[in-house]
Amino acid sequence: MPLILGLVVLAGCAATPEPPTQTSQGEPAAAVSVESLEASYQKAATEFESEKSDANKSAYVAATVAYATAVMAADGPPAKYQKSLKLYDEALRLDPGNEEAMTNRQLIVDIYKSMGKEPPK
Repeated sequence: MPLILGLVVLAGCAATPEPPTQTSQGEPAAAVSVESLEASYQKAATEFESEKSDANKSAYVAATVAYATAVMAADGPPAKYQKSLKLYDEALRLDPGNEEAMTNRQLIVDIYKSMGKEPPK
């Protein structure tokens, strides 16, 4: 049981993006919500679909990983891990060397395996 708890703690903390501490106007920034990261992900996906440039690809991968990490770390039902896995896989299809996506995806897989379950495909 301690292994599972340790992995869950790691999964909740590993590579969670730090929100900016100030806005461009010098005011304190609000914490980045899962919903705002989802909106950024959707926008980046749309932009990448319309123009498959390197800049749009990078923005799409970054938005996908940030959203996946927020979903993984958020409170909620275990289905969040399945959603995060799909998002990390999406990012890794475009950027197979993305360290954050690889690390956090493996954390989720390890959690499933430590519980004697097969990770969702």
